[in-house]
Amino acid sequence: MGKNHNGGSFSRSSALIAVCACVFVTSSACAQPTWLGNPASVYATATNPFELAFGPGGVLFAGHHSPSNGAADIYRIPAGGGAAVAFGSITPEDPDGIDVYDGYVYASTEGPVYRTEITTGITTLWASASGSPNQSSMVIDKDGTYFTAGTAVVGNARDGADVELLFAGSPAQTLVSSPKLSVVRSIQFAAGGLYCTETLEDLGVWAIAPDGSIAKVSDGGHAWSLPDAMVYQPSTDSFIVGDGENLYSLPRAGGAVQQVGSGFGQISGLTFDDAGHLYVSDLTNHVVWRVVPAPGAVTLFFASAGMLIRRPARGVRVRDASRSSAR
Repeated sequence: MGKNHNGGSFSRSSALIAVCACVFVTSSACAQPTWLGNPASVYATATNPFELAFGPGGVLFAGHHSPSNGAADIYRIPAGGGAAVAFGSITPEDPDGIDVYDGYVYASTEGPVYRTEITTGITTLWASASGSPNQSSMVIDKDGTYFTAGTAVVGNARDGADVELLFAGSPAQTLVSSPKLSVVRSIQFAAGGLYCTETLEDLGVWAIAPDGSIAKVSDGGHAWSLPDAMVYQPSTDSFIVGDGENLYSLPRAGGAVQQVGSGFGQISGLTFDDAGHLYVSDLTNHVVWRVVPAPGAVTLFFASAGMLIRRPARGVRVRDASRSSAR
């Protein structure tokens, strides 16, 4: 996903957004979400936000989930945050999946993939999936290291789903068709590989080879609930997985799963900016959260050891990761 360079602090208007957002919170008394002990702040308000992708100039684009699979606008969130506004000249059906590539915002919907030119806001049909798809996740191969550059990889969120490759003006190609992947969510490129989450049958994170073969990333038998969102963190070579109201870390090569965040509603999208700030779509609270790591501290996560090492300006502090989940 795209990234931005905006790391500035919130203005007074942003604080008002945070206060207003509490009206939407369905959990008790506007619970305080955290990631690695850092509190989340409301970055934007949006109804049913889904996948996230940064565009030029720190503008954040968000998918918009429609519970009825009906018409819903793609969201544009200005740099620095604020209320999300409709983006594009077409209102598609259930535009869950979002990515940004080559000056366009791509949105996967109930079959079609639309793209909207960022500078003009003009939306056109780009490609269509086959079968009866509900494409709740999408990623573009931006550099062509896995497929041809510009190829869209889309996941079907209907029971008995598959993963398809889409190209402009060409028929969809099935990449994965397996009973092991029944409801596919959150497709990501990471460290030269392709990964997705499965949310119905054998829940967890799965690796997808270029030939379509799949293998589950070992997670020590962790009991997932609804791993709807995922983002890769290169500094730790691990995935941050949104599962219901909690955040977990899973090493890309497999290993122990550690809880690293809590207090959200239903996590439906995740992305990082260039400064390492984490952005979280919250489907039930109708907000996008931002979590800024503590100034002057570098947090390293070693899942295999079950430890968090937080290095402040002076000294090193080590604590047990099993007791680090935020409250």
